[in-house]
Amino acid sequence: MFSLRKLLPVPRSLLGRMLLLTLLVVLLAQALSSVIWVSQLRASQMEGLLTSARSLGQSMAASVSYFRSLPIGYRPMVLDQLRNMGGTRFFVSLNDKPLSMRVLPETPRKRAVLDAVDATLRERLGSNLDLSVQFVNPEDLRIFNSALKLDELPRSWAHYALSLEPL
Repeated sequence: MFSLRKLLPVPRSLLGRMLLLTLLVVLLAQALSSVIWVSQLRASQMEGLLTSARSLGQSMAASVSYFRSLPIGYRPMVLDQLRNMGGTRFFVSLNDKPLSMRVLPETPRKRAVLDAVDATLRERLGSNLDLSVQFVNPEDLRIFNSALKLDELPRSWAHYALSLEPL
C-alpha cells in the first residue's frame, strides 16, 4: 500500500513544516482575495454599464419626445435641417417598416443593457410602446428602410458623431 509520505513529500523538521503551512495559507489567502476582488470588479463594471445604459435610454427618450412633439409633416424637414447643421447625438431616420438586421449573439451583459434601455424608454415614453432595441454589428447596420449601409452615409451626417470603430 502506498504511504502518504511517498506521494506527498512532507518536511521532517518542525521549521520545514511551519514554512510549508505558512506557504499554503498565503496561497489560499491570495486565491480567496483574488476571487473576492474579481467578483467586486465585475459587479462595479456591471453597475457602470447599467448606469450608462439608463443614461443612453434617457437621451433616446428625450430625442423621441422631441420628434413626437413635432407635427408629422415637419419631422422629415427638421431631420434634414439637423443633418445639414451637423447632426445630433443620435442618427435618426424615419422608416416605413422595421429594419431586419443580423443581431449580435446574446450575452448576459447585452441582455442587462437591453433590459435597462427598454425599461428606461418605457418609463419615459409609455409602457404600451411598440419597441425593439437590439445590438448589431456596424458592418451589418442598415438605415433608410434597409436601403443604405451605415458607412455609405455622407461624412457630414454621422461619421463624426458615431463610433464606427471598436472601442
